[in-house]
Amino acid sequence: MTGKQTHHRWLWGPLVVALTSCAPISQLEVGPETAERPLGAIDVARIRQLHHITDELGDDLWPGFDTRTIPVAINNQDREEMLVGHPDPPPEYRPFADFELNGQPVMIREGVTRYGPPGGGWAIDLGGEETAYVGIPEGHELPTDEYLSLLLHECFHCYQQDYRESAEGLHGELPIDDAVYSALIELENRILKAALEESAAEQLRNLAAMFVAVRHERRKDLPEHLILLEGEQEYAEGTATYIQMRMYQLLAVRGGLPWVSEVEDPRYGGFADVGERYRAEVAGLARPAHRPTTFFFAMYKLGMAQGLILDRLRPAWKEEMREKGINQFAVLEREFSLDQEEESHLLAAARERFAYDDLLSEQEKLVAEYLDTVRSYIDAPGRRYRLYYRELGRRFQWKPRVGPLFKVPESLEKVDHPRQRTVWVAGFARFEMEGLRFESGEVPMIFGDYIEWIDPDPAPDRSDLTIEAQRQEEDVYEGLKLRSDDFSLEAARARLEWSEELVEIHPLPPEGSEPAESPE
Repeated sequence: MTGKQTHHRWLWGPLVVALTSCAPISQLEVGPETAERPLGAIDVARIRQLHHITDELGDDLWPGFDTRTIPVAINNQDREEMLVGHPDPPPEYRPFADFELNGQPVMIREGVTRYGPPGGGWAIDLGGEETAYVGIPEGHELPTDEYLSLLLHECFHCYQQDYRESAEGLHGELPIDDAVYSALIELENRILKAALEESAAEQLRNLAAMFVAVRHERRKDLPEHLILLEGEQEYAEGTATYIQMRMYQLLAVRGGLPWVSEVEDPRYGGFADVGERYRAEVAGLARPAHRPTTFFFAMYKLGMAQGLILDRLRPAWKEEMREKGINQFAVLEREFSLDQEEESHLLAAARERFAYDDLLSEQEKLVAEYLDTVRSYIDAPGRRYRLYYRELGRRFQWKPRVGPLFKVPESLEKVDHPRQRTVWVAGFARFEMEGLRFESGEVPMIFGDYIEWIDPDPAPDRSDLTIEAQRQEEDVYEGLKLRSDDFSLEAARARLEWSEELVEIHPLPPEGSEPAESPE
């Protein structure tokens, strides 16, 4: 990643763009419903326990990584937000009662999350400081062990900023409609699972070498900029996920970790089951796919598994990772010098042992189903609405709450917009920013410049759409309010261009101000 990183994220050229929740291991399960409660002493105690984890595990976890040095923000049920450890809190935060942590006052503000959907985690720039940011969803709360694991993941993203420089020259999108590419990723998953379950050193080396050969095969026709892109993503998400798994390993040996605060936490399990959770996560490297396998979704565990293997094969690997652009696979390649004949032999052995032909057949089926799904959205009848979000400038961040990110394949004949990029199959979206508020129950498509959604049964006389404004001059509206059964949008100032088939919404800066800077 270049510049400021945001978790979860995707790379578009030199720009890092925030993404929706592709959950790391600690985020995959949501705890049982709980009654609404305000932030309080228990939330401060949990951050104290987070600091206790890195105090206790120290360099065995990752040399130099200390959560005490990283600000943490917790947004509670889209109502209030706690901030701890920030050296210069933004002015909207005020002291939170008499709570202190590490000699600093705990801060709080009222308001909705500004960095993504409740239940997710990010590393964000808050007031000029890299900050671990987590949202607690309304009516749900993670068990404290999983919550602390998620916080650890996000804190490590902040730590990554200064650990090493990013590679240069990465850009583009990785394949999603290539069944061979997807099947080879699945093959990598299965090899790494077997390696993590292997106790014999010689067999571990053989499986690791097999993994290197398979990845070389998968990348043989991949352009260099996409190889760099894979490496940066795997470094970012893979090492942060590795930190969680490494914590599980270390705490399993200790038998857990006591609670250090006088404030009781009934949701804290003491990490007593981390050995079982570790084994479950390793087993999850190879599981039946319900959609085409993509590197974007696989990179968390692919990167994590390589780190755990390097712990055994090359114990000083973390120091090598300080080199500019180096990632787990680059270090693993240094451990093996394979000639063409050795790689061919290892590749053949991997295909036979892990039933590659079956993996390929499954991915061909899933890719075909995916393409049919994409066509159904692109060809869906009804009035289309487009909100041109890139015009909002660099500060704009948008997070649908659910839904996988998929590329629109260039091979689709019906794609006639040259900058179409991605498809959200389903979701719920809400954001607020500088006079703009948008909410929709179904946002099926996101493209390079705009969000597009479809009213499948629009009234021919526009009676399904209400437009209000404080003032209108030609196609520019001040105090715009748009309403339909499916969405609502308010904008301090916007331009509308519309017909019966298409409504385009272009947010505008306040009259007399400079236009917002568009992303590169």
